[in-house]
Amino acid sequence: MSKRLKLVTLIGLITLACSLTASPAAVISASQPTPQPSQAAPTAPIQTATVKQTASPTPAGVACMVTAQALNIRTCPGVDCPVSGWLSAADLVTVDLGPLGWAELQAGGYVNSSYLDCEALP
Repeated sequence: MSKRLKLVTLIGLITLACSLTASPAAVISASQPTPQPSQAAPTAPIQTATVKQTASPTPAGVACMVTAQALNIRTCPGVDCPVSGWLSAADLVTVDLGPLGWAELQAGGYVNSSYLDCEALP
């Protein structure tokens, strides 16, 4: 017999032996019957709640100082919005802090609130 034929025969025998051998989980499940509940446990009604994501309340009219060398004022809250002006470092502004990192200037326009210090004012 050639080496190739012996190898093919050996692989076939191993495959056959593996398919005939039961796994330990199969032996355990076959020897023990599945327990059946004799009486259904009483269930409480399921309560569901709808969660509505809202912006957390933020103070209106907060005085802040600009920390960037130059801070763009935009026409809407977002980096894709047109620039309508700019502020300089240490400028004081009054803003309404909003969600998503943007503050609305009470004088009009929006700035990125990451560049505002609303706690340590001179």
